[in-house]
Amino acid sequence: MKKLLFVLALALCGFGLNATDSEIAISGYLSNNSGDPVQGAIVTCVETSKTSKPSDFEGFYSISVPSNRQNTLVYSHDSYSSQTRSVNSSSSQQIDVNMGSELGR
Repeated sequence: MKKLLFVLALALCGFGLNATDSEIAISGYLSNNSGDPVQGAIVTCVETSKTSKPSDFEGFYSISVPSNRQNTLVYSHDSYSSQTRSVNSSSSQQIDVNMGSELGR
């Protein structure tokens, strides 16, 4: 009987985690007004405070966010004004962002 309860408890815990912790991948390309890649930008999900790794040498980024809910992404870089995008999706998607002109130019 104890084994059955233990197995049932594990199954219920696993089901609960999968139902609430579903995430989607958001990826894309960050560029400036000239179309050049913006490297080193950070993407942050406001609702979870989760951040991406810096955008790569070619301007590409990727971040995982909770699915099936409204998420606000903030794109920031020391040399550009921050940009904000809203995401509400149940599947992965690509969001390309123009960071604008470099500050101070």
